[in-house]
Amino acid sequence: MVTAGEGAMGHFSELPVASAKEAFDSKFWGQYITVRSALPYLNNESSITLTSGVYGVRPPQGATTLAAINSAIEGLVRGLSVDLAPIRVNVVSPGIVDTPIYAGMPDDQRQALFNGIAQQLPVGRIAKPEDIAETYVYLAKNGFTTGTAVLIDGGAHLV
Repeated sequence: MVTAGEGAMGHFSELPVASAKEAFDSKFWGQYITVRSALPYLNNESSITLTSGVYGVRPPQGATTLAAINSAIEGLVRGLSVDLAPIRVNVVSPGIVDTPIYAGMPDDQRQALFNGIAQQLPVGRIAKPEDIAETYVYLAKNGFTTGTAVLIDGGAHLV
């Protein structure tokens, strides 16, 4: 399993190209290089699971770079599932998750952010890490799933 890297948020016309390249280096190229590095240790029963994100399907304003990175990761997974067969390669595409990445925010601001997003989601809450972890476990265990992007976003792509 390879998890997400750094992101780059900002309006396309204002986000420095260097910031977009840095985000690609972290999130896309980081996962690409990790898979290349792991290949000598894998066998035909192995499973690789990468991480994209809901912004690849439904980007908000200011997330053009993340939309491009997440879409590139999902394309990489489809290609790898063919090139590396019978090794299975999939991708988990989460929405917002209550993780330490938000720990730098004051508690009241973080909770307000989470509550505002939760009210918009069909499931009425944001994800907990274990919600996402179950998807990684499923993909590692299921020997018949490959080349698949599993969107686990609480319905964010619908609203």
